[in-house]
Amino acid sequence: MVDFTAINERALEDFDDVIAWLELEGKYEGAEFVAYNPTRLDDNLGSFSINRNTGKWAEFADNGAAGGDVVGYVAYVKGLGQTAAARALETLLDSLGGGQTPPPAAGGRGVAPSNTTNSGGQNPTDTLVSPIRAGMAVPPFISGFGKPDVVYPYKDSAGQDLFYVLRRNAQQGGSKAIRPLTLWQTPSGQTQWKLEGVRAPRPVYHLDQMAQQPTALILIVEGEKAAEAAGSLFPQGVVTTTPNGAQAVDKADLTPLKDRTLVIWPDHDEPGEKYAHEIQESLAQLGHSGSVTVIRPADWHPAYDDQGVAILVPQTSARDKGWDAADAAAEGWTSAHLLLVLAQTPPKPGQVVPPLWETSYDVGEFSVSNSGVVAHIPPKGKAQGYDVLVSSRIDVTHLTRDEGSTNWGLLVRFGDPDGHIKEWAMPKEMLAGEGTDYRSVLSNLGAGLESGAQARGLLASYFTAAKPKDRALCMTTTGWHDKVFVLPNEVFGQHQERVILQSRNPQEVAAFEARGTLAEWQQHIGCLCAGNSRLVLAVCTALAGPLLKPLDEENGGFHLRGASSRGKTKALRVAASVWGSERLMKTWRATSNGLEGVALQRNDTVLLLDELSQCGGSEAGATVYMLANGEGKARATTSGAARQTAHWRCLFLSTGEVDLAQHIAADGDQIRAGQEVRFLDIPADAGKTHGLFENLHGSVTPAAFAMHLDDMAGQYYGTLGSALLVHLTTGQGLPSFCETVLVCQDMFVRHAVPVGADGQIGRAAKRFGLLVGVGEAAVEAGLLPWAAGEAYQGIKQCFEAWLTQR
Repeated sequence: MVDFTAINERALEDFDDVIAWLELEGKYEGAEFVAYNPTRLDDNLGSFSINRNTGKWAEFADNGAAGGDVVGYVAYVKGLGQTAAARALETLLDSLGGGQTPPPAAGGRGVAPSNTTNSGGQNPTDTLVSPIRAGMAVPPFISGFGKPDVVYPYKDSAGQDLFYVLRRNAQQGGSKAIRPLTLWQTPSGQTQWKLEGVRAPRPVYHLDQMAQQPTALILIVEGEKAAEAAGSLFPQGVVTTTPNGAQAVDKADLTPLKDRTLVIWPDHDEPGEKYAHEIQESLAQLGHSGSVTVIRPADWHPAYDDQGVAILVPQTSARDKGWDAADAAAEGWTSAHLLLVLAQTPPKPGQVVPPLWETSYDVGEFSVSNSGVVAHIPPKGKAQGYDVLVSSRIDVTHLTRDEGSTNWGLLVRFGDPDGHIKEWAMPKEMLAGEGTDYRSVLSNLGAGLESGAQARGLLASYFTAAKPKDRALCMTTTGWHDKVFVLPNEVFGQHQERVILQSRNPQEVAAFEARGTLAEWQQHIGCLCAGNSRLVLAVCTALAGPLLKPLDEENGGFHLRGASSRGKTKALRVAASVWGSERLMKTWRATSNGLEGVALQRNDTVLLLDELSQCGGSEAGATVYMLANGEGKARATTSGAARQTAHWRCLFLSTGEVDLAQHIAADGDQIRAGQEVRFLDIPADAGKTHGLFENLHGSVTPAAFAMHLDDMAGQYYGTLGSALLVHLTTGQGLPSFCETVLVCQDMFVRHAVPVGADGQIGRAAKRFGLLVGVGEAAVEAGLLPWAAGEAYQGIKQCFEAWLTQR
């Protein structure tokens, strides 16, 4: 029988030898021996100590681990059971009493680095080997640890192993253990493995994957086990963690994360929330300009609808503390479920704003503080100098310009009276003249501007004097720019600079807003579109815009034609809900010049136009050409030079009681073949006695279904388009999506076009086929709650209706 009390008393008598045997790195502070904890990557000398008189010990940074004797201390340090630790300690003490050489330590932290002294008084001469030499495999059994169940390699950006984290799962008679493992070289050239970590700053997990995917979204979790589980749920991006999880965020090198699009998935407990907070704080200190979004999948439970499509339902029961990605994978979460969570809280690059500004600074003769922008008017002659309040606080944070170093502007940031932070990329050209336009925008957004001619002039002078060192890349239209996709309030994908949309009138693009979650859109709108061919066409038209450029597809439109009260406008409302609110819908009651501006605002998304009859026939025909060609009119400046011609890419969806041919004929003209193929006319009536609808999904009448659909589109919108862009700009999302689109498009054209049909029919079928491919690819990606083949069948019915009436 093991006499624990006697062994502990003997260990206290030979305390210095026991500490030397353990090879702990530390020092004495009175009766306390304070050491770095070898069970974790510890850089805080003071959080792990043992009393040499009593044997009481404590680990203050590891969930309160503590004990009352040296046996327990050895068991904790070596990861042994109490009995095994007592016997190992007894063997050591026997060897000391008999004058024998002490047995080698069972693991331990090893020789102290050169700037410290360990308790054994050894000379610090071993050298860390990193990267680890090729061919140096991790031993199957490590002294002081045992056989690891999992080995997690930390690599550099080139894929070379730097060090390892070993994990031993809890088993019968043992305990869970997680230890770092590094390779060292002695002065004689021999190498040995040690249960010792690397010094700060420590590399984060999966640096090699980050280097291979420089634009991928990065998901940050807590711990290597969670990272591997999350990797299976998020193959579109990169999953990382910091060494030693929540214990040492400040010791991790987060530089590779700087300016990347980041999502944090914290463990479901207080330490997890602290971890997320510390990650964000550390990134802010680095000057991180990308987005940081915190998601909480613990609020949801994975499920499937009747058609087998992944959905999320609220989690009603309490989660276990510490619930993480590994628990989610075991619970049945899939990548489709995680994408739904990401789509509900989409990253918003550039929208991370620090807490209320604490700094004050000067810009020329102006001072900026929380009191506002104040101009210091110098003395003049006998007149004394004085101060003038110009506005509430407005910070000029960046100079903006486009890729051609034109369209220069200022990115300004300010708060409105309700405390909301606003940003606006203001074109510098607006500073010319009286300044009425930019003052109107600032006032409308909530900035406080002082009245009077002097204050107006001083505000312009302040903007002229501002010369921030930071730069941002501005875009004047929505859509693709290099590998990023720009919406008014969000940028998807990665660029070496911050990318923003610069507009003279930001209210005009505010319709790209979101309400509700993607799961709610799928449940309350997407599911109602199934079985309704015209609604399927509307949704797929709205989704197809971002694919025009990658697939080199031409612009073009679809026109739903039929008598009033058939549901045509409701189809437009459904299409609008893909990207934002009903404010995305416009009417044909505009000049072609006006619609040119709207088309620019809808670049790479969708243009929705209601009531063709509100525009004259000849004007409508010319506008169709303009919209489909994607090019505005050539104009001259006041000096006679040619202005830059506007260009855009988009599909447009129109409604009206007559088709374009009838409308042009009413003006005494005749439709041209080029107009007809650019503007495909589809009967709005689906032929099932329900007007535009075929499946009322339980509603009593078509009118009741239309009203319900309209109500739902007013409550849930903007999330599907964002989810699509997250998918397309993450990992291999875009090439994979495009491949599916092309396969489906080709299949549709081959089966749909009659033998011997003319070229116009083939051209039209190609556009219908694009919608088929986009719809089926979105179903495959878990974005649309339809069964496979739904888009094909719905678009096929619309194509056949177009072909029949043609």
